[in-house]
Amino acid sequence: MKKILTLTIILFTYIFAFGQAKVADEFKLSISEDINVVVQHSKDWIKTINRFTESKSEFQVEYHFDGKQLFYIRLVKPDLQIDKTYEVKRIKINGYGYLNKKTDYKIDFFFPRETQGNENESIKLFTDNPNFTDDKQLIPYFEELYRHIAKHFAENVGTVAFFGNTIADKKNEFLYYRFDNDDFSPAQKMKIERNYVENYSKKYEGNYRIEFDRKKLKDHKKIYFSASLTNSKDTILLNQNSINLIELRKQIASSVTDKETTINNDIFLDQHFDKLVIAQKETPKEENKYIGTYITKSREDEEIVFELREKNIYYSKNGDIEKTGQWKIGNVNFLKNEGINIYNIYTINQKIGNKRKPAGDGFDILIDKEKLFYPISLPEVWNKIEKIE
Repeated sequence: MKKILTLTIILFTYIFAFGQAKVADEFKLSISEDINVVVQHSKDWIKTINRFTESKSEFQVEYHFDGKQLFYIRLVKPDLQIDKTYEVKRIKINGYGYLNKKTDYKIDFFFPRETQGNENESIKLFTDNPNFTDDKQLIPYFEELYRHIAKHFAENVGTVAFFGNTIADKKNEFLYYRFDNDDFSPAQKMKIERNYVENYSKKYEGNYRIEFDRKKLKDHKKIYFSASLTNSKDTILLNQNSINLIELRKQIASSVTDKETTINNDIFLDQHFDKLVIAQKETPKEENKYIGTYITKSREDEEIVFELREKNIYYSKNGDIEKTGQWKIGNVNFLKNEGINIYNIYTINQKIGNKRKPAGDGFDILIDKEKLFYPISLPEVWNKIEKIE
């Protein structure tokens, strides 16, 4: 009876702690010679048991995610009666950065930084002389511990799926792939679905999708796609249909608890991507006055910078994402006010390499006398567009 009661209490405690009687996913990390880590994780939290190699003493570091704006770091060291919680708020610093309210210490868990072989110094500093009350020593340890966890996720936990359209001059039945300097092989292929002639482009467009375990990708630098088993002599064409797996792993590490990564990547099998949006005519004289660089804000109050270039080329860059399209003077909204139509937008992630053909993501700019406004919606939410160059 006593054994049954004890088991019931343990089970109840587990359910109470984790919300359900299901064992959390777990793996082990050896982050240095001095310390080993057991990692448990779910979608909303990561819990670690950190054990010193020699003394066998241990402490816990937990990362709890609260939506998209806040997360908490909790340090637990029972034998020293330490239980501290750090609240961290996300801010934007050259991408995504984080600021600890209590210590004013900037941490960058989710924004992979370049290292010079000294990324483990904070772990070494901490393990040589662990001080569980000195935030200047603890927070760098939290940061590097998280990076090791994120790297493990990116390389070992979950899947990566590539999907999108194939665009070609002729109908292709299969799409082949290879890694790094390997050859294309009949064993590494997928069937191109649908394959129809698109009305606007007059190209054959199909659909593809392929999924890999992250473990399969972790030792490779690039993946290439082709409709032929023979390597193209056109190296520009070959390289444009490739994905940088090193940069992709960095992206995966930035959203550490996601176990499924999907990359939308359209494959242009016969055309050079950078030539697709070039207009063949000169910008009309009456439209020359709009050529320049502009700044405005989106509906989400995020800053947008874009260029209206000669030959009616539209260009914008936000981080690693570049968009190139076309612009023209036309009518906007149901009142048919005069405005600028931005359309035929192609997108590329310059680091990872995935590309998108136009997908209905054009937009309009309202011309009101000499002023420009975006987005086109109710007047009270118009954002003025300023010309800065």
